[in-house]
Amino acid sequence: MSDNQASPSHYKLFCDESCHLEHDKSDVMVLGTICCPEERVETINRQIKTLRYQHNYKTELKWTKLHTKQIDFYKALIDLFLETEALRFKATVVLNKKSLNHEQFNQGSHNNFYYKMFYYALRDFLVSGNDYKIYLDYMDTQGRDKAAKLMDVLSNGKPGNFAIKAYIIRSHESQLIQLCDLCVF
Repeated sequence: MSDNQASPSHYKLFCDESCHLEHDKSDVMVLGTICCPEERVETINRQIKTLRYQHNYKTELKWTKLHTKQIDFYKALIDLFLETEALRFKATVVLNKKSLNHEQFNQGSHNNFYYKMFYYALRDFLVSGNDYKIYLDYMDTQGRDKAAKLMDVLSNGKPGNFAIKAYIIRSHESQLIQLCDLCVF
């Protein structure tokens, strides 16, 4: 690397969704991404764990599991998110998903549509010269192949040179995916 060439910045992107199933009871789907510099992830994870301990919250963070008695904890999490400049969030919202024509536009697959929408939730975070690790919540056994295809499309669809790699994990394994769940409610 030459002296005048900046070293790459490293980011982690944490993804989650709400009402993403084709035949659930909602006509709105939200896909979200939290972007965080890699060197800040551990500190932010500790801050979330500290809040969990202070509020005696032991289960997975999920908007759908929110109870009135835990509102102070959830407010503290939202405050943490809003006060942490290192965290950036983007959501892609799909309205009227029951009217989607998957046969015509998605090779007959709602699953294909799901990953196409994550392209839009992720692409604006990608900047030439940086490295990205993208963490997607486990959805099904095809997730690894679909995520690999999404990485190919992201690499080919954005100008510039950046490194991206996808990881499929379960949401309970990541404090920041769980925080993203709160943001996509």
